[in-house]
Amino acid sequence: WFSSAYDKGDRVHTVATFVMVFGSCILAAGTTDVFETGSLTLLAIGWTIQRIVLIFLWFRACHNENDLADRAAKFAWGLVALRLAWSAAYYFMSGTTFYLLTAILIVAELCLPAFARHFNWHRSHITERHGLLFIIVLGECVLSVSLSVGTATENGIWNWRILFEATAA
Repeated sequence: WFSSAYDKGDRVHTVATFVMVFGSCILAAGTTDVFETGSLTLLAIGWTIQRIVLIFLWFRACHNENDLADRAAKFAWGLVALRLAWSAAYYFMSGTTFYLLTAILIVAELCLPAFARHFNWHRSHITERHGLLFIIVLGECVLSVSLSVGTATENGIWNWRILFEATAA
């Protein structure tokens, strides 16, 4: 949503986006740890990298957008407060308190745009992005089916049920 309204197309925004993607890769790498060991460390590091970059971009928008500077500032400071709350939850909370605070913070994250009264986005950009996401997901589905069929064939467990499930997918 941010880039649909504030992407200046300059090097700073491009580098910031690459750093944010790097944070996404760290977050994705940590998902296995969450399910296997319960460790949230890599997940938290990746999320923190993404949020710090986004906070930087919102403060940058405050200085570049005169007519929406107050809204961008509210959004930026809201993200700072939420980032600090998430860090406190991760480092100082455990058990039921951690899960309760996590639920509250998720609701707060969803309410932040309404608090900042910030709904500046370009409909055509979002439509294009969702279309591209659909194409990527479709490609991932085809890849998954082909890998499943290939694995079944290599392991000698090919049967009509696998063929039916691959066709249905």
